[in-house]
Amino acid sequence: MYNQKGAMYLGLIIKDYTDDNSSDYNQDYIEQSNPVALKVGEWNHIEMYFEKASDYTAKIIVWQNGIKIFEKNNIRTVLPNDDTAQWGIGNYTDYVTGGKVPGTATIYFDDAIVSKIKISDYIH
Repeated sequence: MYNQKGAMYLGLIIKDYTDDNSSDYNQDYIEQSNPVALKVGEWNHIEMYFEKASDYTAKIIVWQNGIKIFEKNNIRTVLPNDDTAQWGIGNYTDYVTGGKVPGTATIYFDDAIVSKIKISDYIH
């Protein structure tokens, strides 16, 4: 997430390991080209399509409240020597504002689903 003009937005981080047997990587931090702010005080629906590939043929698509905010093609999502993909939700930051005490905020996660179909097509 990133803050711009007092609103909070989702960002996407893509790590590309320069050597398949090393922990060294290049990191690409992508901000939304047409920013859609997260709704404050309301639930936001975040959905992600993830293709698993070790040969730069994978892609990731992210929707926020039904609006596509990211599509990254021709990436690899696992290293060749480790064909394991991991999924999780969380927030990684050294500073979030919006709480009663400066530098704090509360972020809730609910109804995490792993599926082979796009769930938002069935939510009303």
